[in-house]
Amino acid sequence: NQLMQVLKQLDIESRPHRVRLGSLIITNQYDYFLSIGLGKMEVDSQNYYVISELSPIGMLLIGKSEGDIIKFREQVIRIEKIY
Repeated sequence: NQLMQVLKQLDIESRPHRVRLGSLIITNQYDYFLSIGLGKMEVDSQNYYVISELSPIGMLLIGKSEGDIIKFREQVIRIEKIY
């Protein structure tokens, strides 16, 4: 029930300038959807990691902008696009 409430509150219509709940984040490594922790999903032959804002990488991504770089598990990840 709590997860459904989180999903219902996501604003996926506007294009944010910073990563927030509901953002689709395209990086040089992987693509992430910040919502609830569901793990790896395939949509139209494209892999996405559906992650929570409380996950280790979610906490690093939140509030970041296009062009920002984060370091996660010894990897350098560049945010290319935010939708």
